[in-house]
Amino acid sequence: MIPSFYRRYIGDTLVTMPNSESVTDFLHVLSSVHPRLSFTMELEHEGSIPFLGTVLTRCGGTLTTEVCRKPIDRGLLLHFQSRLEDRYKKGLVNRAYRLSSTKEGFAKE
Repeated sequence: MIPSFYRRYIGDTLVTMPNSESVTDFLHVLSSVHPRLSFTMELEHEGSIPFLGTVLTRCGGTLTTEVCRKPIDRGLLLHFQSRLEDRYKKGLVNRAYRLSSTKEGFAKE
């Protein structure tokens, strides 16, 4: 079965398939291309899936994005008046802005 959506960035691939059976078949096809290649998969959970530091979430017929928080995240924040250079602080804000497709997602950051 051919995926209806396929995007790859270096070692990560995002694929949309019609059902879980075709996902498994596609994974076997990819893994059989070369003996040294071994692919793993992660299925969406409750309509969301992490991809490249972003969480993609299905909302009806659209996708929303926000910054991915790993399960080990402690919620520690960088104090704005810390001695870290401003370019790094601006970079963190810019990353949250670029990865969040909604105002709510950006506000969480």
